[in-house]
Amino acid sequence: MQLTYDPSVIGYRDLLEIFFTIHNPTTENREGADVGPQYRSIILHHNEEQKETAETLIDELEANGVFGDPIVTEV
Repeated sequence: MQLTYDPSVIGYRDLLEIFFTIHNPTTENREGADVGPQYRSIILHHNEEQKETAETLIDELEANGVFGDPIVTEV
């Protein structure tokens, strides 16, 4: 899915935080009972700044033990 947003209304990091609250980023190739690579957790970015923001947020979530298990989201 590609998301178009207005950064004057919501920031990229805010969108990532929502992304991490609406699914389980600790299960590889699975979401609930649905299994397969099409259910993997992945963040596709448009530039290095977005990539770094995503990687930084993942590092922060893991350092704070938010999910209890390692985050397997691909960036």
